Amino acid sequence: MTNSIEYSPRPTSSTAAFSLAAQVLEWLGDRGFSEEDREAVGQRLLLVRALRRFSNPVRSFVRGVPARYVRFRRARRSEEKWYTEAGSGRLANDFEIDVILLAILRSASVLLADQRINRVIDEPAYSALGSIVGAQRNQILVDEATDFSPVQLGCMRLLASHSTNSFFACGDFDQRITPWGSKRRSDLEWVSPGIEIRPVSISYRQSRQLFDFGRALAALFETQGDVELPDETTNDAVEPILVTGTPDLDDVARWLTARIGEIEDHMKGEALPTVAVLVHEEAVVRPMTDALNRAFAETNLRAIACVDGRIIGSDDEIRVFDVQHIKGLEFEAVFFVGVDKLAAAKPLLFDKYLYVGATRAATYLGITCEQDLPARLSGLAADFASNWSERT
Repeated sequence: MTNSIEYSPRPTSSTAAFSLAAQVLEWLGDRGFSEEDREAVGQRLLLVRALRRFSNPVRSFVRGVPARYVRFRRARRSEEKWYTEAGSGRLANDFEIDVILLAILRSASVLLADQRINRVIDEPAYSALGSIVGAQRNQILVDEATDFSPVQLGCMRLLASHSTNSFFACGDFDQRITPWGSKRRSDLEWVSPGIEIRPVSISYRQSRQLFDFGRALAALFETQGDVELPDETTNDAVEPILVTGTPDLDDVARWLTARIGEIEDHMKGEALPTVAVLVHEEAVVRPMTDALNRAFAETNLRAIACVDGRIIGSDDEIRVFDVQHIKGLEFEAVFFVGVDKLAAAKPLLFDKYLYVGATRAATYLGITCEQDLPARLSGLAADFASNWSERT
C-alpha cells in the first residue's frame, strides 16, 4: 500500500483535501519534520483519508450513489458505450436523476428490511436513513400509473413502509400520454415482482355508440382496449359526428354552436349537459374560446378558457381545454377540434391523445379537421354522422 501512495507537502489540485495539512507542514519548514518524516506523515494522512470512508458505511452506501454514478458514467463514456460526448456534461438529465433516486431508495430498502437496523435506526450511524424513513408512508396510492416510467413507479413503490408493504396503482395502458410511461404488464411486474394485477373490464360511462367507437379506435391502433359494456346496458344515444375542411376558428365555432343547439333540442327544455371543447395545443385555448363567444353572441351560451387545465366556470359554460389536461375528467358532450393538427404535432402519441379525448364523452362526441381526416383514421370514416339533427 505504501508504494502506491504519493504525497506532496504543497497544496495542489490533487491534494485539495489536505491543503491545510500541507500548509502546516510548509509553515513548519526546517523547524519540524525532516523530508523523510514528511513523506511518512503524508502517507499516513492519505491512509486516514482512505479509511475515513469506512467511518460511516451506511452513509457511503446510501448517499454515495450519485458519486458512484458519476464514475460509472465517466467510465462508460470513455468506452463510447451508452453515453455520447455531447450528452454527457456535468449535469444529469431527468431520467438519470430518476435512476439515481431509485438506486438510493433500493440501497436504503436493503438496510431497512433488516429488523436489527430498524431497532437502532435513531443511532447516529444510521442517520443517512432518517430522511428516507421520514418520506415513507403506510400506503402508497398512484393514479394514472401508466403515465409514469417503470423507474418512477419503482421509486414510489419503495416509499411504502416495510411494515405495511402496501402499494396500489391504477391506470389504463391505452390512456398513456407520456412517451416514457409504462407500456405493458411486464413493466409493472418489474416495478414490484409478485405484484397482484387485477384488470377492470367493465365500462360504466359511455353510450353504446361511443363505447363502440372507442373499441374501434383501440382496434385501429392495436392497443389493449378489451373492456365490455354491462349486459344490462340500454344507453343508446347518437353516433359521433365529423366535419372536415375547417381551418378557420370562426367557422369551427359556428359549427359547434349549431351542434350544441342540436343537443339543446334533444334535452327538451332541460338544462344543457356539460360540454368540453378540446384543442391540440395550449396556444389555441384562448383563440378558440374567443371565437366561440363571438359565435354565441345571439345565444345564452358562454365559453370559458381553462388555461393550463384549470377547471373553472360552471357546468352550464362551454369549457375549452388543451387535450393534454383532459385526463380524469368527464363530460356529456366533447368536441375535439383540429384532430389532423394533433396528428401532425404529436405523431408518437396521437392515438393515445385521441383515445383519451374520445373517451371523455359520455353521450355526444364531435370531431373537426382543418383539412382531412388523418389517414390513420380513414378506416373509421363510415362511423361518423354529419350532425345530430335527427337522432340515429
